Amino acid sequence: ILKFLVAKRKFKETLRPYDVKDVIEQYSAGHLDMLGRIKSLQTRVDQIIGRGAIPSDKKVRPEKGEKTPPELEQMDELSMMGRVVKVEKQ
Repeated sequence: ILKFLVAKRKFKETLRPYDVKDVIEQYSAGHLDMLGRIKSLQTRVDQIIGRGAIPSDKKVRPEKGEKTPPELEQMDELSMMGRVVKVEKQ
């Protein structure tokens, strides 16, 4: 009988509606944690590939027709995407 009462109480708890604020708070915390993990993984991948740490997260890309600065070209050659593009061009 005791097991039945415990199971009944747990079942009733699952039927209760969720508090929206709690759900949003948990989602936000999980999202921030995920973004932090992605950023650390990206940094580790960049270090393994040999690109090292990039001084700024947002690189300025030239418009079509403009010449890219040599330092950006060098960064692109070291990055994974730069290597993929280089292989595709060959």
